[in-house]
Amino acid sequence: EHFDGIARLIQELPRIRQVDLLPYHTLGNSKRIQLGMPRSDFPVPGQETVNRWRDSLAARCPVPVCV
Repeated sequence: EHFDGIARLIQELPRIRQVDLLPYHTLGNSKRIQLGMPRSDFPVPGQETVNRWRDSLAARCPVPVCV
């Protein structure tokens, strides 16, 4: 559903030349701790998952999808 929405947006905006897929990472956890917030326990996707997302989005988009 999310990728379908991205694909529709890209079709509406013809100047978009590529899509950059940026998977979640934990680099912000140290900042969260400094701000007194709890660590994020959201799981970091593995490379297999990221590749599956890239392929799924690329099948819907008329532009290249980069990771």
